[in-house]
Order: sequence, then structure tokens, then C-alpha cells
Amino acid sequence: DVTGSNSVTVDALSAVPSDWEPWEGTVVELENVRAQEPTDEYGLTLTNLEISLDDCIFDYTVDYDQGQTYTSISGAVRWSYDEQKLCPRFGANLVE
Repeated sequence: DVTGSNSVTVDALSAVPSDWEPWEGTVVELENVRAQEPTDEYGLTLTNLEISLDDCIFDYTVDYDQGQTYTSISGAVRWSYDEQKLCPRFGANLVE
């Protein structure tokens, strides 16, 4: 059941942070995102912004075209297995 009516705040980052830790657990928007490597067997895709996309919330790999540059990608920032990850929440988070 949905019990609230507030919307999620998305922080647009104009530059890649030197430290992702303050952003853990928040939803951020990154601009000009491009895949640096193919998606691996764990659903991770390393991007040009030194953060991996992760399919932990939404299987972005259905909508994500390797090598394509996206105007922006939004998602939740999380830390797991010694690296920061960006987890898109739905297809609309990948803006061409």
C-alpha cells in the first residue's frame, strides 16, 4: 500500500564527486553517461563517469544500448562489493 504522497528528490550532479559516500542512499542524476564496457554477468556496466550501473532495482539492460551516450541517467547510489553503483529505478531514468 502507498501511504505517502511526497515525491523523491533527485539531485542533479554537475560533476563526478571525488567521494561518493555522501551520496549513498540518495537518488542522483548524471549527465552524458556512456558505457565503457559491456554489461557483465552480474548486471553491472562500467560507465565513463567511474561508477557502474547496477540492475539491483530495475533491469536497465533491456533499455540500455552499449556505446550509446545518454543525456542523463538517474538512480539510487549504493555501495556493494567495494564499489559505488548507480541503480536506475525504471526505464524513464535513462534519457536519450
